[in-house]
Amino acid sequence: MRVSSAIKTATAALFLGQTVQSLAVSTTREVAVQRDEILKGPHIHLESRDKRADPGPSPYNDSQPIPQANRHLQIEIQNLRNRSINAYIGGGMKTVNGTEQVMLRTDTGQYFLLKNVGANDPNVPTPVPSTVPLNISIPANATKNVTLPDYLLHGRVWIAEGHLEFRVYPNGAFSEPSGANPSLMEYNVKWGFVELNHDAGGIIINLSFVDWVSLSLGMTLTSLASGGTNTASVRGLEPGAMEKICDGLNKQANLNDALGQHDWDKLCIYSKENTLVRVISPNIDASMHRVNSTLVDYYKDYVDKAWQEYTERDLTLNLQGDADGLPLLTPGDGIATVCRVNNGTRALTCDKAPGHSYAKPTTSDIWGCNSGPFVVGAINGSSNSLMHSRIIPRLCAAFTRSTLLLSNGSVQPFYNESQYYTNDVTNHYSRLVHKYLDQGKGYAFSYDDVNPEGIEHNAAGVLAATLPTKVHIEVKGDTGN
Repeated sequence: MRVSSAIKTATAALFLGQTVQSLAVSTTREVAVQRDEILKGPHIHLESRDKRADPGPSPYNDSQPIPQANRHLQIEIQNLRNRSINAYIGGGMKTVNGTEQVMLRTDTGQYFLLKNVGANDPNVPTPVPSTVPLNISIPANATKNVTLPDYLLHGRVWIAEGHLEFRVYPNGAFSEPSGANPSLMEYNVKWGFVELNHDAGGIIINLSFVDWVSLSLGMTLTSLASGGTNTASVRGLEPGAMEKICDGLNKQANLNDALGQHDWDKLCIYSKENTLVRVISPNIDASMHRVNSTLVDYYKDYVDKAWQEYTERDLTLNLQGDADGLPLLTPGDGIATVCRVNNGTRALTCDKAPGHSYAKPTTSDIWGCNSGPFVVGAINGSSNSLMHSRIIPRLCAAFTRSTLLLSNGSVQPFYNESQYYTNDVTNHYSRLVHKYLDQGKGYAFSYDDVNPEGIEHNAAGVLAATLPTKVHIEVKGDTGN
């Protein structure tokens, strides 16, 4: 894959936790840039490789000013379901006070500053009142268009089969709807979202399944290109994927092998009316602190075996970067680091990251890829720090996919997708999400973009363009229609 040297790196740390965080994006004048490792959904972490598809020649020469993206982006939502849905649009808007959180009002078509809700409890967010209409109602088998009044930073388009509630803290900080809190109304509703960042430099939009699967969404981005328009699509999960994934998890839970039974079926979340509304990831399940969960120490025996294995022999991690820890300018294997578990400290150390060590991960560490040995910390630009930031994604991906004990597992990443999740102990949520992903594009865990060179099947569900005109969101039917 040829890489355009004109494209600058776009980075994102989007929606950590339930409060919206900022998204920093640097783009140039290329049209319809498709990135596979820049924007990752809630609790997705930026993998340090920097691979981009070549967008082709720019329609502008160096003597021309670079045009700004149109402020008034069109959002088109197509409801293919046999029942009505609601959409909500929100994110950040630049004001004289900086970036402030807003939602699109459906009565005026303008952004509403959430700080104007007048919340006064710093500990409990206040719901946006019903006098501020936010829902875009879309009848069954119908399409609705809205036009954004201005750029929208670190935003989302929420799609729900029912209603969602949005809440605000006194400082205007935004508390998003939660799919993991049974006390909230939206817990009993099927809903999902598309993430986007739209500013003068262009747009990046993304699908993610790191936290849960619910409605099957797809997206298409239309943008201006030399001589006309360009379209690119991510088809997302196939219709009825949530039900199929839940069925697979139920079957997995009923297996009674040498490992015993594990309650994978508890990842299927039902409403008060006993309707399946989402399938949550093991990481979200762990955050809910279920009593007597059999998934708490799920990876323990596998981790113990892997740690013993790499006490006795080397683990080689292909960092897919140059000697300074920076992304390769052209595709290739890049530099490798050799790691071993220290007999004394029982921590893994790697020769290209002196001063860093990696303790034996717990199951919870593996589910989230952001705790214990998988905390990246501050990146100071040194090659040591950059190497460290490349080790973590490859190490956590190897545990998540259970490839460390395969015959060639001493080199990571080595295998293609056919060998992911083949061990009995593995992330069966991620396995099943990928089984029902159309095109294979989308994240099922935080570092799902870690693959050997030339393996693109697990590329992120990300689209980007410098001159976007329309985002089309397709809301697919399910087996319950």
